[in-house]
Amino acid sequence: MDETRTMKVGAVAEAAGLTVRTLHHWDSIGLLSPSERSPAGHRAYTEADLVRLYQVLALRNLGLGLESIAAFLDAVRASSPSPESARVLAGHLDPDQVATLRARGAALGPLAHYLLEVEWPELYRRAERLRAAGTPPGDPRVRRLVARLDELAARFSGGDRKLSAGVRAAWADDPAGLAGVAAEQAASWRALAHYLDLARQLDDTKEQEHA
Repeated sequence: MDETRTMKVGAVAEAAGLTVRTLHHWDSIGLLSPSERSPAGHRAYTEADLVRLYQVLALRNLGLGLESIAAFLDAVRASSPSPESARVLAGHLDPDQVATLRARGAALGPLAHYLLEVEWPELYRRAERLRAAGTPPGDPRVRRLVARLDELAARFSGGDRKLSAGVRAAWADDPAGLAGVAAEQAASWRALAHYLDLARQLDDTKEQEHA
């Protein structure tokens, strides 16, 4: 398939051994969405869409659930820095800090992929569910999530708090550019980042009281 060719949903379903209903469901949950339209106005799958489809099928055959597959594939994309994400990071980290992040990630090897692709997204999903439910940031469940997120961050920052703070600032400044997501998602990212920072501030206050 050359870059100008696309496939309709029926053809994709038949080629992949799926039902059209399944593909529509995957589209509705954001797992796999056709990114082009045919001349007649019908949504169509590009070559890049089909590559993602084959990745989804391979991971499903390994026994992963759809939510885990989505987290895995989206984090793979995020862990390969785009020019836009590099620009955002450069606004908050100096070159040495950026190099440290890359070196630490490389040193972690396969563990880095698990942390970025599976555990980290799941922790953020749990935190967002708590925030959306109106759970106070001082709730023990939120503070445990923050502690684990910061523990994971330390694996990439080497325990450098300024570096970790810089990365968090980059997410707060331009989450859409850093993650490669739609701009309309930025508000929810910022709300979650603020929520987690409130939990961190409460923990810092308690540490100072007991110092």
